[in-house]
Amino acid sequence: AFIETPGSSQPTRLGTVLNFPRAWHTSTLLPDGNVLVFGGLDSAGKVVTAPELFDPSASTFNQLKTPGPTPRAYNSATLLTDGTILIAGGLSSDGVLLSNAELWDPRTGVRTTLAAELSVPRRNHCAVLLPTGKVLLWGGTNAGGERLNNGDLYDPESQSFSLVDTVPAEAQVSAEGALLV
Repeated sequence: AFIETPGSSQPTRLGTVLNFPRAWHTSTLLPDGNVLVFGGLDSAGKVVTAPELFDPSASTFNQLKTPGPTPRAYNSATLLTDGTILIAGGLSSDGVLLSNAELWDPRTGVRTTLAAELSVPRRNHCAVLLPTGKVLLWGGTNAGGERLNNGDLYDPESQSFSLVDTVPAEAQVSAEGALLV
């Protein structure tokens, strides 16, 4: 594992490693300063089922003691204003491209599957919390590997998704497809 230090051109290698090495995972900064490392694929290409918390003050990775979100890879994990994490899309441990989403509360370990689903199953998409408190999930690829040029807008008040074909005014997408806020 590495840490990027602002102003430094080189990442710093940590003296510790993940308990469960992975790629194509998410890392979400939590309000308490810890980082949730979730999902991804192991070296055999299987979805990692054990979420971990990185404690930067101790430079340690610890496996969660409570059940975490449903395992997946190539998904997004966005911290919402209420402290819960929206986990959306990605690939299931059965290899199915997902259109579902769930909320996970890192303070309680409670996972809630949302009734609403994304407009289309997507993986490798961008997700950003907008100033309005809504989350824009943009782009990614579909089950055929084709690039998606649309998105879903998640409204935490109604816990619903709506298809968007243009980027909302409070966000922009670069020519390379990067989401800018």
